[in-house]
Amino acid sequence: MKKFLRSKLVLSLVALVMLAGAILIPFLRSHTPAAHAASGDFVSEVTFSQDCQNGIGVGITYDGANLWYSCYASTTADLYRADPNTGTVTASYTIAGGLGSLAYDITRNAIWAGWGNSTDGSQANVRLIQLDASKNVTGNSVQFQAPDALVSGLDDGIAYDATNDSLYISADGSKTIYHYSTTGTLLGSSTWAGAAAGSSCYNSGLGLGGRRMYKG
Repeated sequence: MKKFLRSKLVLSLVALVMLAGAILIPFLRSHTPAAHAASGDFVSEVTFSQDCQNGIGVGITYDGANLWYSCYASTTADLYRADPNTGTVTASYTIAGGLGSLAYDITRNAIWAGWGNSTDGSQANVRLIQLDASKNVTGNSVQFQAPDALVSGLDDGIAYDATNDSLYISADGSKTIYHYSTTGTLLGSSTWAGAAAGSSCYNSGLGLGGRRMYKG
């Protein structure tokens, strides 16, 4: 999957590629202690050994050992686990016929996933994908619905905040970022810096780093 994605949707999802780099920075530093990248520096590139069925990858997250990426509207596998150094896929799963953005939750050892198929997309279903100690998928379920955040049939931004057990959600084509508890209570919302009147720019991928929110 060259530079992770090949599709028209890549323009709205390019922030997730940058997020992948941000996720990889701690891992890479542990292996190359002499390298200290400045903000915005190119860090690394990984080519995954398997493409999404329709060529539309959406989400990416890191569980401390593996990279996970998701595929939109896929009737075969829609979730892949890969080696972060080589890009070799080590496992694939069919979860929901398509998934949106991903965020790893270290407390639950699970992955939060936004909607990325026609059924979940019509209801704004937010899923929790359970992992075992070896980082194999053991099950998944819809945890709640986020109707306020439903702008399109694809959620391409989700970030988990472990400090208060909440999620930030940004659907494809949205100019608003919604804040939910993990039980589905809407906690608030905010427009992003590119949402000025008349602007054709929309928010996309989301990532939390300490007190900072990174937005595509």
